[in-house]
Amino acid sequence: MNVVWSEEASNSLTNIYFYILEDSPQNAEMVIEKIIELAEKLQNESFEYQLVFLSQPLLDKICFTAFKELL
Repeated sequence: MNVVWSEEASNSLTNIYFYILEDSPQNAEMVIEKIIELAEKLQNESFEYQLVFLSQPLLDKICFTAFKELL
């Protein structure tokens, strides 16, 4: 399975980084690296995750629930 970052996902990742950066530059880098690492793991270990769609008014979310602890 190929994991492709959409423009929205990439922008969200950037926003997360700058939000955390305000309080802790070290944590900002660590969190972003962990998110990227987990996304890359999906390419090789997608069978370990279950895709769950949650319907909400005006918003569809896609969540990955792991069968093991992610963080």
